[in-house]
Amino acid sequence: MLSQAQISDTKPMKTDHYTISNAIQDYLGLIQTSRSPNTARTYHNALQTYLMVLSNHSISPDDTPPTGLS
Repeated sequence: MLSQAQISDTKPMKTDHYTISNAIQDYLGLIQTSRSPNTARTYHNALQTYLMVLSNHSISPDDTPPTGLS
């Protein structure tokens, strides 16, 4: 799961293997620069819950592209 430090240091990653984790990092990086710290923390917490749901369904966010969710 992503820590607050990872989010702070995140720059958009556009690679050949763009994953759910990459998308979440990019999104939270955007939220962190455009919203209040409380909002960014709330989004971070919600996405951590989402990552747990993916894990409960045996979906690896580090290996699965966002298109793999459909």
